[in-house]
Amino acid sequence: MPFFYWVTVNLDTGETKFSETLAEHARYVAEYQAWCADNPGRCL
Repeated sequence: MPFFYWVTVNLDTGETKFSETLAEHARYVAEYQAWCADNPGRCL
């Protein structure tokens, strides 16, 4: 199963999620953005 996209969704634990579709990746990016909102100053 090839993965085409990845995003680290939690910078504390390093949890990284992989996906094959752009739609799935977008959901994980939203998860990362929510983590960033909950951890001000941690994300660029």
